[in-house]
Amino acid sequence: MPSPALRIALRTAFAVALVAVVASFGLVVGPPAPPASASCAGPSVEVTPTRVDRGDLVTITGEAWGTDCYDTGGRPKGQGVLGVPATEIVVSFRQADRDVVVAKGDADRRYRFRVRVRVPGDVLPGTLDVVASARTGPDRYEVTAPEPLHLSQAAVPDRPAKPVPFGPRAEGGQQTPVSTAPAGGSTDPGASATTGSDDDPPYLFIGATVVVALVLAVGSLRTLRRIRRRDPLT
Repeated sequence: MPSPALRIALRTAFAVALVAVVASFGLVVGPPAPPASASCAGPSVEVTPTRVDRGDLVTITGEAWGTDCYDTGGRPKGQGVLGVPATEIVVSFRQADRDVVVAKGDADRRYRFRVRVRVPGDVLPGTLDVVASARTGPDRYEVTAPEPLHLSQAAVPDRPAKPVPFGPRAEGGQQTPVSTAPAGGSTDPGASATTGSDDDPPYLFIGATVVVALVLAVGSLRTLRRIRRRDPLT
């Protein structure tokens, strides 16, 4: 007949095993993970520096230039949260009722673009807006940089603007598939929240279940060994 010490050890081992089973079950079939979510960020454009002379070089950058928004899921295969990168983007300097086109091109696979242009000499001193536009279906949408360009009174040769090409095709390549890697420490460039996949298998939960079960089992065995050393009759 088992000694009282052994009976206590067996009950303890049974309780530990029961806890392991319950914990494992909760890890595997517990509350489902929340569905992948993302929010579409609207396209933006910026220019630096903002205080220059006519004839100086400025850098114009764009973010989140896509063709669509799939922030609730259901996006087509091969597309990101913002669809495919926008093409035929037109960058202009707007002064009063006049638009001067200074760059044309496409967004890259992370929905970005960056181009250096020279401020033309045939614009007037003062301020002008930097405007970028792209086509979505039959319509074009445009975005204005939050900070305009401030042009000094310095005299420069009256040289007209010559549009600068930019983007993957301008660099001798083709438009590449949408990137699924994080950009700048984020997920999709057009996403302000994390995204995920509904198709990922629950490897993480299964691995956690195995680890918990092994730890508890090893603990039970060590307890039994200590009891047997103290009670040789068992």
